[in-house]
Amino acid sequence: MTPPVWRYSFNTALEAEAAVPNNDRQVFELEAWSHRQRDLASHTLQLLRETGSWEGARPTTLPLVLAGRPNKLVVDLGGGSGWVYPLLQHLGLTPARYVVLELPEVASYFQAHPISGVEYKSIESSDLFLNPPIDFLYCNSSLQYMSDNSPLLRQIQTLNPSVLLIDEFLWTSGSEDWFSIQQNSLRKVVARFASLTKIVSEVSSLGLKLVWSGSFGAGHAGYEFPKMSNFEPELKIDHAKTLLFASKN
Repeated sequence: MTPPVWRYSFNTALEAEAAVPNNDRQVFELEAWSHRQRDLASHTLQLLRETGSWEGARPTTLPLVLAGRPNKLVVDLGGGSGWVYPLLQHLGLTPARYVVLELPEVASYFQAHPISGVEYKSIESSDLFLNPPIDFLYCNSSLQYMSDNSPLLRQIQTLNPSVLLIDEFLWTSGSEDWFSIQQNSLRKVVARFASLTKIVSEVSSLGLKLVWSGSFGAGHAGYEFPKMSNFEPELKIDHAKTLLFASKN
């Protein structure tokens, strides 16, 4: 498989989308993507059994944050299949509930083809039946596919989480977000490189303070920075981060 390549920079998602040539545009295939999500879950468990490490194609810091805190409610924003849940089960960290919030079509698909133990709800649902405040709000590799932070901020306001964990936060040290195009073997995808200072300020205004940040994927035995993308030399890319926020109360 050709490794993903990030090309060009744009001020808005619309500018980035318009830059994709028509012959390079491909329709998102939900079923094919869902199979890759399931492969990710099985690959992660296989890697854990064989090597003792769960760090595969997409790392997760959630087991480290949940360690010593069993039976919590975890809401995974943009969590796809809920591939992290089988890993938590295998590690003896099974949450009381694991709820994935997704786009309506994605939530509907996985409701019909679920991973056992995972609940799937549409992000557009008027009632999520989650009885805030919740314990953990989690995002892994999803914020870069949102045009701004508003979907996350709405869920913080609605769910009032005690802890917010963001994995693979593609960031820029500038004050404004910018956008690029990820080119891989499947399709062209617009992705956002978000201002770190902006998201810390926005989340802080909703009652959560940043208590820890570090390089995404670092801190695990035998694991290096994830080499998920190649970048053209003229693009200054900072490493992805993990951000951990906790309630100020």
